[in-house]
Amino acid sequence: MNGAARRSVALLAAAIFLFFLAVVSGDNFVDPDLYHLLALIREALRIGHIPIEDRFAYTPTVHPCIHHEWGTGALLYAATSAFGAGGILAWKYALAALLGGTVFAVHRRESTPIAVVALLAPAAIVLVASGFSTLRAQVFTLLFVALLVLFLDRDRRGERGWILPWLLLHVVWVNLHAGFVVGTILFGLHAVEQRLRGARVGHLVATLAAMALLVLANPYGWTYVPALLRAVTLDRSIVTEWDPIWKDAPAVVAVFAGALALAAYGGLRGGWRNAPGALLVLAAACGACLHQRHASIFGVVWICLVPRWIARTPLAAVSRFRPRIQLAAGVLVAAASACVVLRHAPWRLRVPANPGEEPDLRYPAGAVAYLAERRFEGNVMVPFTVGAFVSWELHPRVRVSFDSRLEAAYPPGAAAENRDFYAARDGWRATLARYPTDAVLAPAESRIAGALLADGAWSASYRDDAYALFVRPGLSLDTVDRRGARIPARFP
Repeated sequence: MNGAARRSVALLAAAIFLFFLAVVSGDNFVDPDLYHLLALIREALRIGHIPIEDRFAYTPTVHPCIHHEWGTGALLYAATSAFGAGGILAWKYALAALLGGTVFAVHRRESTPIAVVALLAPAAIVLVASGFSTLRAQVFTLLFVALLVLFLDRDRRGERGWILPWLLLHVVWVNLHAGFVVGTILFGLHAVEQRLRGARVGHLVATLAAMALLVLANPYGWTYVPALLRAVTLDRSIVTEWDPIWKDAPAVVAVFAGALALAAYGGLRGGWRNAPGALLVLAAACGACLHQRHASIFGVVWICLVPRWIARTPLAAVSRFRPRIQLAAGVLVAAASACVVLRHAPWRLRVPANPGEEPDLRYPAGAVAYLAERRFEGNVMVPFTVGAFVSWELHPRVRVSFDSRLEAAYPPGAAAENRDFYAARDGWRATLARYPTDAVLAPAESRIAGALLADGAWSASYRDDAYALFVRPGLSLDTVDRRGARIPARFP
């Protein structure tokens, strides 16, 4: 490779990463899951161990309460304690860099032309970005999936030195996120594919058995297993991200369809023997079809495997463009992406608390500050997306009705009950009477806010443009109306 070719490779790699950064930095607002991760570790430090009983809710919870993302919480709590918002953003960009570096390492080992990777990368980035929030445990899973593909490539080459490092990484993954189940499935499919290709798989079967045993290497021991089975089989249709991919935004659906078409073209054109990892791509595609949440995993598997398939087709002609043309394209994409990155202010972590700041998420920063200033103690009914935020800010004086831990803390039906209450469906009064609720936190435009105002029994003690806080009969709090005022909010 001459100097011009090396420069074009370096520039195209930089352009891809800057484009990735431009996409993911646009969502620099705190993910709701981050708050329950932080609250868990803070509580664990307070009591001296990872709790197996719920510490945050006043409604019925499961026992044992297994937090399969505790390791992610520990890492992010340490970063937050040391560096505040900067620690969270540092983790996000470090994970983005590690993911990009792993994908590049996969293709460097396979000698996939960087121009082919660059041509396909934008589609993968759109899909990956759908799961690359700030910051949830699934982002770690995206990195570990890419690492798994890298190690499985070494297996196809007949190497065996990857097995022990992978088992160590598997233990880490088990304690970071239950997404390791996806990795186990992909590993098993690799063994099946290798057997179909006539390769020896005894070492793969043994490694898979070791992976199953190492699931027990967690703070909860064997009790983790039934909790994991419950999580895997839970009906999550109440949560939008678990809807099928075709219910996602039209642009995402179009990108996914295009990615599938390219995978089919590359696989069929080159044939089975020239499509290593075909079962992995197929399984990841099926997962994305079933659930939008898995589109990001498909994006990682797809960008790791499909470009090498495409490199054996006529579409690979792009890699034969003159280095100067590739350099010019790289400069253009890099410059445009850098401008977008700067416009997104990637150094700023946002906590949306006012209408118009974030379409689908508003934190009750004003209502929480109101309760904190009055040193309120009691039970608060909350929407599940912001329950963990309330716990992070007000625990242990306040317990919540529900939060985004879902099956990790709550029995089946709790999520539907929460949804129906905030939609003011039949039975909402019975839900309110069923639990010892002292206050109801309601989005200002929700049906339950209107129903409580019309009912009159519960008084609105606090209101702003995003939320209203209603207190039970007999509980007296001063009335504050901040409608029309901007509510400040910051992390942590």
